[in-house]
Order: sequence, then C-alpha cells, then structure tokens
Amino acid sequence: MIRDIALAGAKEFKSDVDFVLDAPSHEVRHFAEEVNAIENRFGGFSYNADKWKIDFWAREDTWALKRGLVDVDNLSDVTRATFFVNDAVVYDVQARALYVHAEFLNCVVHKTLEINLWPNPSVKGNIVRAVRRLLKHDLAPGPQLSSFLDQNLDDAVFEHVVSTESRLYGWSYAEQYRRPSKLLVALKDRRLRQTNRERQTELSV
Repeated sequence: MIRDIALAGAKEFKSDVDFVLDAPSHEVRHFAEEVNAIENRFGGFSYNADKWKIDFWAREDTWALKRGLVDVDNLSDVTRATFFVNDAVVYDVQARALYVHAEFLNCVVHKTLEINLWPNPSVKGNIVRAVRRLLKHDLAPGPQLSSFLDQNLDDAVFEHVVSTESRLYGWSYAEQYRRPSKLLVALKDRRLRQTNRERQTELSV
C-alpha cells in the first residue's frame, strides 16, 4: 500500500493491504479463524473486507525468517524480508513510525525496480509482478533484477505472465511482445516502450 502511494498517489492504490502482526503465531491463527480468513501457502491468511483484500501473518511466521534467510526480531526488520526493495517499507500503526530500506527512496526517485532478498518462494509470481510494474510505471530494472529476468524469463514463464495478467486484469502488458526475447529488450530499455504506452492507451479507452 505504501509502495503504490509513493509511486502514483493514494487515488491510484488498487492493490491488497499487507499486515504483519507483532503477536504470537497461535493468537494470529485464532484471530484468523474468528474472522473466517483463508490460510495461504506462505504461512499467512487472506481476508476480504468490503473493498479491501487483506493479507496478514504473525511476524514470527514471516517466510524469510522461517527459512533462515534473515532475522526478523521486530517490525523494522520486515524491510529486509521482501523480494523487491520497492516493497521494503513498513508503517508501524501503534508507534506511528515508518521503516524503509536504505535504497527505497532511491528506487522511487530514480524509477528503479530492484531485488532486495533472494531466494523467494514464487519465481513465476515475482516475474509477473516485475513485468507489470516495470511496464505500468515505466521503471528501469536494477542490475540484480535484470540478471534474475535473464535467468528465468523463458518461453514457459512468458506464457505464464501473459495468462496470469489476462486472468487477473483482463489484458496483458507482456502479450504485445509475443516472445520473451522481445519482452526482455523492452524491460531493460525504457526507450523501446513507446508502442507499449500507445497500446496501454488503446486498452484503457
């Protein structure tokens, strides 16, 4: 939520809201049962509240912590546990404090999307997110993300990106490039996205 507001303002926020609860895992699970939240494969829960889709989990169940990749001793450490630097921002509701990754503002100012923590449980899912963010917000991939895309964006993953975007959003940013090699070129060189922006305008009318 904070990421999207930083990129495009509050009016453009249309994603889900993630809550990390600084409470024991069993208490969070009990709360999830009370509100009929659905457990997901990452150790958290999903709940639909009116217009909001809310994902929440106990701090001690943070995926990266449970895999031994980072220590998450307090809420500020969650900024070390996200896949993208651009997601590494946490607002502590109780303390009214904002915690950010050291490179978060740099990515916002310079319109860059970069990896914060690897590995991650969803390679395909994060490629979908990367492609859509890069093209939708006209961002440039950082060195680590560029390497990640080179290693993983093959024909099968390209088809997954197109089908997932189409299913979730009704159309795909990636589809117009027709094959992964062309998509990779456009992702890395923002000057080659004019056709993409024209296509976005056509599809939004």
